[in-house]
Amino acid sequence: TKHHMEKIQQSGLRNEEERFLTGKGAQSLVYEYTDPVTHKQLVRKEMRGISNLDGGTIEQVASDKKKVYECLKKYIGEYLPETHYIISKNAAGFPKIQIIQEKINGKTLKEKSNDNEWEPEDDEFRAMIMQSLADVFKDKSLESNLQAYRINEAFANPENTMYDPITKKYWVVDW
Repeated sequence: TKHHMEKIQQSGLRNEEERFLTGKGAQSLVYEYTDPVTHKQLVRKEMRGISNLDGGTIEQVASDKKKVYECLKKYIGEYLPETHYIISKNAAGFPKIQIIQEKINGKTLKEKSNDNEWEPEDDEFRAMIMQSLADVFKDKSLESNLQAYRINEAFANPENTMYDPITKKYWVVDW
């Protein structure tokens, strides 16, 4: 998509393959909204070229993502949309992780900030989530520092938290 290509250009890397080889391609990209779910894709290729950050095979990456999700549900489950991971192949035959997630309406906290709509409650929610991370990191179900790193990186990004003004609820939509 045009948005995806702009993100690649902003990264300073020449193309998606270079992003992948340098470990900078770990993104969940939304490719379709259908009520009541959002369809995302996390693209991974098999072993060759995967950095230590990205783990091993696509099955291992999918398993890691699911373990992180299950751990997060224990601590902040009320703020996580229902999420499922499916391994399939894209049109070019490369493995992909398809993420089917409950659709959340609203704006990301980054969008709220850009639109000058940031409110004190946004800071309070982020502080509460960051404090919850201390408990998450102590959880024995996280098998590696890599999983903890991914969680910390995701939660620090305001694009991964949404606010639904109708339900007045915050959601963490990516990790």
